[in-house]
Amino acid sequence: MREPVLNRSFAISFLLHAGLVGLLLFLARPPLSPDRPIRVRLVEPPPVAAAPESRGPAPQPVPRPVPKAPPAPPAVSPPTRPVPTPEPPATSSPPPQVASRPAPEVAPPAIEPRRESLQERIPSDGSGLSLGGPPLEVPSPGAVSGSPRAGSARPSLRDQITGLGSGLTADAGGAARQTINLDDRQPRFLDYLARLKQRIQHEWTYPEEARRVGMGGELVLVFTLNRAGTLTHIQLVQSSGFPSLDNEALRAVKTAAPYDPFPLQMGDESWNISAIFRYQSQHLYRRN
Repeated sequence: MREPVLNRSFAISFLLHAGLVGLLLFLARPPLSPDRPIRVRLVEPPPVAAAPESRGPAPQPVPRPVPKAPPAPPAVSPPTRPVPTPEPPATSSPPPQVASRPAPEVAPPAIEPRRESLQERIPSDGSGLSLGGPPLEVPSPGAVSGSPRAGSARPSLRDQITGLGSGLTADAGGAARQTINLDDRQPRFLDYLARLKQRIQHEWTYPEEARRVGMGGELVLVFTLNRAGTLTHIQLVQSSGFPSLDNEALRAVKTAAPYDPFPLQMGDESWNISAIFRYQSQHLYRRN
């Protein structure tokens, strides 16, 4: 009777002590902080067992044989045979031929000589004098005379003034067979003509009376020089219309003589030199 009671008392005492110890442990644990992260441990599920492998190697696909193409036969060029030209039938007549008309000939346009503008003729030094070569080919010396024109009973004033050139010649000889322009640009004439032009310009002046009344114009002279530079002939080929201007140009050419001898490249024969003398007064500038 006593043993069951002891066992029951011992069990109750044990439970009370165990509960007291658990309560003390619960109260002694620090409180949970709201800022402390909660660690969660994820447990992976157990791996699924793989299916048992089949024994033996897996069957490999059997490659199919590729049929080979038959070799191409060698190319054999066919023998060339001459192609016979078909002959026209004997009964067919040849087509009529139409005579082609000749193309009309087109005449080339006439080339007009270049005319200098007034701005180009005005001397840049203000002297009103300009010396150069005629823009067109001038007649040979002796071609101009004071005879009346055909069909006119009396020569014009211009012809009479132009005829004065036949009497204003030097006595040392006549004209030459070859003529050059004072502005000729050939290398064998270039240096000599430049010195000759400068020498004439040094002697040539504008008559004061002609400048004052506004006389102006152009005249063409042809003068001849021999190998030694001697003036042998001079002629007025085209007059300016004013004898005083013509005589001044003739005087300048005569006064500047004798000139330098010819260089070797000009040869031994005499030369005709054609030059144009221009007078441009201030009155003509204002009028034009």
